[in-house]
Amino acid sequence: MMLRLPILLVFAAFASFFVIVRPLEAADALPKIPPPPSMAGDEAKETENGTEKEPPQPLPEVKREFPQGDFKDLLETSAKKVISVIDPLTIQLDNKETTRLSGIDIPDLLPYDTGPVAQAAKAVLTDMLKDKSVKLYVTKDKSAGRKNRMGHMLYHMAVDGSDAWVQGTLVRLGLARVRTEKSNPEMAAQLYELERQARTENLGLWATPESAIKKPEDTNTLLNSYQVVEGRIESVSRRQNMLFLNFGKDWRKDFTIGIKSANNRGFLTEKINLMEMGGQVVRVRGWVRDYNGPFIEIDHPQMIEIVK
Repeated sequence: MMLRLPILLVFAAFASFFVIVRPLEAADALPKIPPPPSMAGDEAKETENGTEKEPPQPLPEVKREFPQGDFKDLLETSAKKVISVIDPLTIQLDNKETTRLSGIDIPDLLPYDTGPVAQAAKAVLTDMLKDKSVKLYVTKDKSAGRKNRMGHMLYHMAVDGSDAWVQGTLVRLGLARVRTEKSNPEMAAQLYELERQARTENLGLWATPESAIKKPEDTNTLLNSYQVVEGRIESVSRRQNMLFLNFGKDWRKDFTIGIKSANNRGFLTEKINLMEMGGQVVRVRGWVRDYNGPFIEIDHPQMIEIVK
């Protein structure tokens, strides 16, 4: 039951998206509010304690618009027409190509069970994309990040003509969360900002305890699941070919982030010095497994956000 009200609010927000399209701004991030129904002109005639009441004023209409993406770090390919939405992450194009939306994840989209967030996401995508032409963006590196292990093409996608960014829309509505891969992290910063807005408004999946941001001390009960965890790094250590960010006093049982030394260069490129992160509050996302306590291994800098 906890999911249903937020998802209804998501659909109300989505319905109000159909206006002139440009990036979301703080002032535009509210749904269009209709004026109250008319009372046949009787408002001004009503009195209370002998005082004439003023008629209620219509609420202002506020635009809500599809987010757009800045795809300068990607390569645009030829536009294609959407034939069908197979699931909220998988789309069939008119060239018979099966594509996968990259950079996002839907927690309750499971192989044999589709939850209410995934159902809402599919309905939004179907309404947004069916029989429409879309622009497709891939990584500039031909050797990585263009196909998944199933052979599906990995794209960021925008509606041709309006430039409405598909991944950005799902994330902004709380119908998906950010999940990048080392081979295609390019849109992470823009997606994180849209996710922050959805989380602030408690939309969709962010209204559920299952998808809420977890504390490091909660991760003992979350093994073998993908989670977003936020906390303060107590210490940093290096053992053999792994760097460890420890979130507790006892690294043998407390939550830890691990980074292989071979991946450290990517963090330094983004001006993240892992050895100097002790005391910082960070938000990390990844698969929680047991390795001397709950453990997430990260292999690219977009998997971690520095909160403060």
